[in-house]
Amino acid sequence: MESEKRKLLTPSFDKYQSFLKSHETEKLAEALEFVWNMMAEHEWDYHADVNLYYARMAFLAEEYYTSAESFYYGEALRPAYCAAYHGASKIKEEKEKLNQTAAAFSALSLINTAETPEEAVEVLKQTCSELKDISALQYLIDKNPDKTLKSYLEDIVTFLSTLCGKLIPDISNLKNCITILKPNYPAVSVVKVIQEYLEAKPLKKQKQPETPQQPANTAPPSVPPTSEPPVSGSLTGKIVKYKYFDDRGEI
Repeated sequence: MESEKRKLLTPSFDKYQSFLKSHETEKLAEALEFVWNMMAEHEWDYHADVNLYYARMAFLAEEYYTSAESFYYGEALRPAYCAAYHGASKIKEEKEKLNQTAAAFSALSLINTAETPEEAVEVLKQTCSELKDISALQYLIDKNPDKTLKSYLEDIVTFLSTLCGKLIPDISNLKNCITILKPNYPAVSVVKVIQEYLEAKPLKKQKQPETPQQPANTAPPSVPPTSEPPVSGSLTGKIVKYKYFDDRGEI
């Protein structure tokens, strides 16, 4: 995040730190309100880094729809569909909307180089089943899926056809599969959600990370000893200090 924005958002971070120490939810609410007002004042509605910052706090506040939406605007599709899907299991009165959002973002993830495609497939399976809505599948099929995406779609179609007891003789003909399944999954809400978000902020194509090449006949560098716990480890306890912009903290 740019230093100018970081400086303007510092009061919200102080409130966030206070919440982490005291676990007083009103402190978190104050931090969220501050960031929201700053986003409106400075027209940061679609600024990626600011939205990521806001999305993480919103998730802690159990504002799952807001969190999912902000993760999307922060160009983080996996956290976006995870926040929505998690929220659907927690908030009964928002279950349908959150499932629609989870389905939309998981579908977009699959055509935008998903970090964890198998996970996105499972979310799409469950949400399509719950909503009786396969419009996201139709959307993906219309995008002329490559071989990998087509295999994921065939997996989803197989799952949904089994649920509704429909026999599909040729699973590779995806357009025909949609025609067969449509009477059992008639809703079309998810594709509308996809279109609304893409109109608000089109996605940037995510690139696959390149695998670093190690020079031949070169021993890997030794890791100097350290008294700090390994980054990949997990600790339990109350968070008493957290530096958001450094992604470090104390437990």
